[in-house]
Amino acid sequence: MPYKYTLLFWFVFCSKTVFSQFIPRSVDYAQEALRYSTPNFGVTARYQGLAGAQTAIGGDMGSLTGNPAGLGFFKRAEISFSPTFYIGGSFTDYNGQLQENYMPKMLFDNAGLVFSYTKDDEESGALRGVTVGFSYSRINNYNRDILYNGENTQNSLLDAFLAQSNGSTTVLNFENQRNSISNLPALAYHSYLIRPTANTANTATYFHDFQGQKIQQSERILSEGRQSQWTLGTAVNISDRLYIGLSLGIQGIKTENRNEFTERSLQTNVLNNYTFTQRNEVSGIGFNSTLGLIFRALNMFRVGVSATTPTYYEIYEQYGSEMSANFNNLNWKSTIVTQNNQKTNEGEFEYYLQTPWRFNVGSAIFLGKLGFLTADIEYVDFSSIFLRQREDKSLFNAENQRIIQRYQPTFNYRMGAELRYRSIRLRGGIALYGDPTDAAKLPENFTRHLTAGIGLRNANFFLDLALRNTYYIERYEPYQLNSNQQPRIEIIHQEWYMSMSMGYFF
Repeated sequence: MPYKYTLLFWFVFCSKTVFSQFIPRSVDYAQEALRYSTPNFGVTARYQGLAGAQTAIGGDMGSLTGNPAGLGFFKRAEISFSPTFYIGGSFTDYNGQLQENYMPKMLFDNAGLVFSYTKDDEESGALRGVTVGFSYSRINNYNRDILYNGENTQNSLLDAFLAQSNGSTTVLNFENQRNSISNLPALAYHSYLIRPTANTANTATYFHDFQGQKIQQSERILSEGRQSQWTLGTAVNISDRLYIGLSLGIQGIKTENRNEFTERSLQTNVLNNYTFTQRNEVSGIGFNSTLGLIFRALNMFRVGVSATTPTYYEIYEQYGSEMSANFNNLNWKSTIVTQNNQKTNEGEFEYYLQTPWRFNVGSAIFLGKLGFLTADIEYVDFSSIFLRQREDKSLFNAENQRIIQRYQPTFNYRMGAELRYRSIRLRGGIALYGDPTDAAKLPENFTRHLTAGIGLRNANFFLDLALRNTYYIERYEPYQLNSNQQPRIEIIHQEWYMSMSMGYFF
């Protein structure tokens, strides 16, 4: 599920809060927490083809990260793997200026091994089988390459730096950071992008060259990485009616992000252009578990439920910022400047994240040898996301309050069907994921997944192919101003996933 609002320079307008004083990286951590709390569905091509509707199905390696009770339907040992080819398309609209960009990427979605012990029909006892499985799964894809550009006659990112500096930061404060720049307003000052109205040590009023000017703004938002899970699970089959499963997951986060924001003068000016670059690397490890049940009330009808605990993450970040400015012979302290490059200190930061509980209920109707219909509903309360820092447990108080105020409980809906003809399987599905920032639950704010698939299965081997299209709208604000007049960019995402799963029975 996508995050709808990205506030890249969150801290520049929070100068009076604990957040801006001690949280080092200029980002909305409530938004980051949402990003790491929204895994994708369907790690195998079969479940992708069903739009992730798997809570009452089972018999697939994806049961390890879905409903582990589905492991109870395995009758033999299995080994499988699932590569995926991804194309991420973004279409941006900034004040009527349209731009599109695509990012192709080869991904590895899943690999797993299952061992199953089942009793022969002649053997007595309620316990009919035990299954143990182990898998690696990519549960989220953070690969994005987004471009936009447009004209702005109202404001500049430099206005945000002015708001942070005017009346509170003297020239002497900035000069003390000349050899060790620790924040973004100081970076702008030492790049000569904001300059004092009077050259005295006690001056606390600044200006910039783009005030009242027509400028061109553009940005490239590049992100690469994944969220993955190693899962160990087991399930028991009781009387071929009740299936109970438990899984333990170790999740990992690995992302690299780079934002290059450029402003260029469209009029004669001392400042020609500048580029502000922010980069960060994020890694994390977390733990969770899932308990699931599937009850086969009739041979043609099943119902399944599962509950996944919060994932308890420890997250580590490394970050830094750079500024590169080009001038038309700026006279600064009797020196002619045409170019200036500066960067902040390299920083690092650790914190803890607790994601929400996830509850799923699903049902399936089997149509004999023709196939089946299945549907799931998932409930997630995103307002229960919680952030904490080890040394200062009150550091994220403002962010946690913002999470409670901003995010809502959501329902996610998944529906799929499979048709069978001899060894051939045809699949299709649709999934609608709610937007946790939309209290009105408007349909246009849902994330939509459309899927289709085909499979071939015989006594020793299976091959599944799936195609998934994901569509959602993101509303992006590159910076924030006290006037609330910052630019707003609409980004339409069209993502295509072409997945293949191959497996052997033994």
